[in-house]
Amino acid sequence: CYASTDLNYEIITNCGIFPVERGLPFYLMLDRVNLACSEVKKNKSANFAFYRDFSIKQILTEKSIENGMREALANEQFKIYFQPKVNLNTLKMEGAEILVRWQHPAKGMIMPDVFIPIFESNGFILDLDMFMLANAAKELRACIDEGLEPVHLAINFSRLHINNPKFCEEFKQTADFYKIPPNLLEAEITESTLLDNLDKMEEVIKQFHNEGYLIAIDDFGAGYSSLNVMKSLHFDTLKMDKEFLKTQGDPQRAKDIIAGTVK
Repeated sequence: CYASTDLNYEIITNCGIFPVERGLPFYLMLDRVNLACSEVKKNKSANFAFYRDFSIKQILTEKSIENGMREALANEQFKIYFQPKVNLNTLKMEGAEILVRWQHPAKGMIMPDVFIPIFESNGFILDLDMFMLANAAKELRACIDEGLEPVHLAINFSRLHINNPKFCEEFKQTADFYKIPPNLLEAEITESTLLDNLDKMEEVIKQFHNEGYLIAIDDFGAGYSSLNVMKSLHFDTLKMDKEFLKTQGDPQRAKDIIAGTVK
């Protein structure tokens, strides 16, 4: 075995902390340490975390969501909502963004900030995204069949799709099944995806454009945005993070940045 002294290795430790309680079995204390450690791995804001009672509640909530997610998809408990996109010059609705809500038969309406992070973590978001695409295409087909003027719909997709080489192909298969013109569908990818997968994202955009579909970058400005990203990626829509529209701080500076970006 040969080891070079010229190599430097950075060792990062994650620690879960639970104060010893008299009379509590060791295996329970160890479980609580592991729960605290799992919080560190999720949040990555520190290298250690203390166990808190809410950790148990959070684990149980996540487990309940995971246990019911596939049944919810099969029974179409995930509902499609439309958020209109209005042209401020003409005040005409020119499109809509597709939003998802979970209408649980016992718990009522579950908002996406509760279940989306869990689905991102376990990979179920891939199935849910394609389910929402199919529902969006179905709604467009109904509008076209009724003789109504359709507007283009934007569907959010997880960064996990970028690693799927058949992402565009599967997108097209769903759209073709409902005979939806390509210009009526837009895939939204969050900005955080770009920096991690710039080359893959560039290839995905190329594939979508070759088929006539649109690509939007969502939450631009929420992370470490780069002008090089805007220059390199030929996306169709840039959605700036809502933080730019808040009145705290220097609102005029925010307006100037938005105006400069639009130009």
